[in-house]
Amino acid sequence: MTQEAPQAGGSAASETPLPYVVYAPDDFHPDGIARARQLFRTVVALGDDGWQQWPEHAEGLMSRIRHVHGADIRRAVRLRAIAKQGVGLNSIDVAAARECGISVCNSPGINADFVAELALGLAISVARRIGEGDRRMRAGEALIATELMGHSVFGRTIGIVGMGHAGLATARIFQRALGCRVVAYSGGHSAQAGWSEVPHERCDSLEELLKQAEILSLHIPLTAKTEGSIGAKQFALLPPNAILINCARGGVVDEAALLEALRSGRLGGAGLDTLAHEPATAERYGNGLYACSNVVVCPHIGAATEDCQRISAIAVAENLALLLQGKVCPGTVP
Repeated sequence: MTQEAPQAGGSAASETPLPYVVYAPDDFHPDGIARARQLFRTVVALGDDGWQQWPEHAEGLMSRIRHVHGADIRRAVRLRAIAKQGVGLNSIDVAAARECGISVCNSPGINADFVAELALGLAISVARRIGEGDRRMRAGEALIATELMGHSVFGRTIGIVGMGHAGLATARIFQRALGCRVVAYSGGHSAQAGWSEVPHERCDSLEELLKQAEILSLHIPLTAKTEGSIGAKQFALLPPNAILINCARGGVVDEAALLEALRSGRLGGAGLDTLAHEPATAERYGNGLYACSNVVVCPHIGAATEDCQRISAIAVAENLALLLQGKVCPGTVP
């Protein structure tokens, strides 16, 4: 006998809750859960009784970072829609969802400015050797400025790979804040509206862009086609002392080739918000990328601000409501 779905949540007096059972088995901002409880009759959030039983009961699923596996999707006979926080969909078995007739959407554009802000911070930190200086001083070195000479980011050529929301926001902030020359390549994906507002040169190929990019900033999804697509061949085309910034997905970079390029001096440095294996550990990276003084790493914090998490969690709840009602939703996966 099928168990009754646990009852949780509530609704706002100003709205009639939609008659759906929604599960949010992930660590969402509280305001996102509050919005879901305004929108839906039943909401079971992380920590509520029975929150792990979503395959048995959920009609709608709010997803953030936990993997939504195909096996669970296939046994979720009531499930009609999945709404994902952020842009990346590699944590959801989209093929299984499509096979089962389940609608899936992400939340395009919401994280873009926050990602761009971090990309700028990483570029400056690597170029000016801020991270290295901090580590060495904390370790007891009495440094003087001439021992930590870096490079300015002002007026450099930045190559943007991926012309979606995050790529556009990154191009805009580098161009407007630091007068950088922008070259861009779509990576086979559609360019986001708004690029006409940013002075830039659009490249017809990745190779054309790489030959010019003193700073290379990646903003492409992780797919079978893009996995490991930035490797030794691509690094060899960059100008000497170029900097790599990856705020996309770690898997798009061949990390063994990246390590070799850094150690050999072919690359001037790297700012990495994403790594191929997350959460990253010292056991995996301690003798490699972590040991490179010209690398700054972060634990995938592109969207890790209070305001970004609040806005994007609310958007997940509202997008899920659109999907469940059969309405047009931004970010719907074809």
